[in-house]
Amino acid sequence: MKWSWKLAFLAAFITGFLVHIYKFTNTLYIRDSPLNVYTSQNIVGSGRWFLSIACGFSSWFDLPWVNGLFSLALIALTAAVVVDLFRMENPILILLTGGLLASFPAVTATFFYEFTADGYMLAMLLAALSVRLTVMEDRNWRHLLLAMVCLCLSCGTYQAYVSFALLLAICHFWQELLEGQRSMADCLRWIGRQAVLYIVGLAAYYGIWKLCLRLENVQATNYQGIDQVGRLSPETIRKAVGTSLNTLRQFLLDWDILSQGWTVYAALNALFLLAAAIAVVNAVRKSGLWRKPGQLALFLLAGAAMPFAACIWQFTSPNVEYHPLMLQSLAVIYIFTGLLYDRWFSVRWSTLAGGLLAVIMVWFGIQANISYFYLDRCYKTSYQQGCEMMARIHMLTDEEVPSVAVFGRSYANKALEGAPGVRAVHNMSGLLQTDILYDQGHWTRFMEAAMGFRFTYVSDETRAALEQSPEVAEMGCWPAADSVKCIDGSIVIKLS
Repeated sequence: MKWSWKLAFLAAFITGFLVHIYKFTNTLYIRDSPLNVYTSQNIVGSGRWFLSIACGFSSWFDLPWVNGLFSLALIALTAAVVVDLFRMENPILILLTGGLLASFPAVTATFFYEFTADGYMLAMLLAALSVRLTVMEDRNWRHLLLAMVCLCLSCGTYQAYVSFALLLAICHFWQELLEGQRSMADCLRWIGRQAVLYIVGLAAYYGIWKLCLRLENVQATNYQGIDQVGRLSPETIRKAVGTSLNTLRQFLLDWDILSQGWTVYAALNALFLLAAAIAVVNAVRKSGLWRKPGQLALFLLAGAAMPFAACIWQFTSPNVEYHPLMLQSLAVIYIFTGLLYDRWFSVRWSTLAGGLLAVIMVWFGIQANISYFYLDRCYKTSYQQGCEMMARIHMLTDEEVPSVAVFGRSYANKALEGAPGVRAVHNMSGLLQTDILYDQGHWTRFMEAAMGFRFTYVSDETRAALEQSPEVAEMGCWPAADSVKCIDGSIVIKLS
């Protein structure tokens, strides 16, 4: 085993451990957590037909410590693959590669949903392997077939990691063009092999998905427009171009910095984008690539494709909305920028670039822990409210398993807007809430999962009657004193 693989593995594992240990050692709930205390993750309707298997290695329980360690090991293996793909030899660059992969905001967002995190990290590893198996000098058809399998399984676990493979492939292509050891024929042959890889790999994914839908007798869901995949139109493509660019702007700069101001995160990323642009221009100049019109054109086309490759699924369905956890592919850009400075700049400039990446990595870690702080507060607030509700219910009925009806939906009032320091984690703020007891479904599952409180729903007829009842209409909203009542033998809780 190469020393660079070991160093990359340790760098990613140790950095990830330090950054995310808060999450691994505490009960930090997001709104989906009570629904996933124990579940097979069999969500074929969303196109993730391999997710159940991918999550099965660590059991189907939501076990923060176990899922976290499995996830870190898979991130660390991915770091080793990336280091090998880019032929890294500088120990500092290898350390940064592992650290950036493990601390990137998309990983933090994924750990919010820790019950599936190890499955998603396996998808990232498989995506990286599909690229490593089809490097430009490798023309082994068996490796191409294995890469197709890896890509198919990655997509079947979580579709967003196809973008991780695409950006890795583009950066590998850039590296080969800059090194100047490949002819135009080599480049075109590799592009052809990549086309075969993605066409066959994704066609296999789609075929298996349709087969699973038929075998399980379920329909494709409308979540993230998965049921609209393949219904392309000029309008969908035009919209996807603008949406992709806006998605990346918001992820990298938080918002419109000219009207809403700067954050530390936005300032660091603005510096990074400037450094990345300088790195590309200098590498093209020093490598002599600008003297080769054909290969320079391929280089520029590949670069222009990057932002759209990062948001590739927006081109397949008009209803896809990219969340932070879907953008792990952007970590590749940070890593490759460090590689460009290491290869094409003096020691002084490469050290400055490495320093900037290190500061960015540290800030990623700080953002992760700010986010976990808010998750911790959300769980404690939810638990406290649950205890108060239980106390009120027990004062109203002696039934061991009471019949309950929860009315109203208070989701809009649970956002963290205006909370101290929440601007520092703007990208995550859409996933963070004051508490998760905002409707009957989430209230029910939280009370069962976190507190072991069992009850039954009232029947649909009883619920409809209660909804029209003047007594319910006159009730106050939680936490008013009259927001929990016993009406005709049923416990009624009015949230809004």
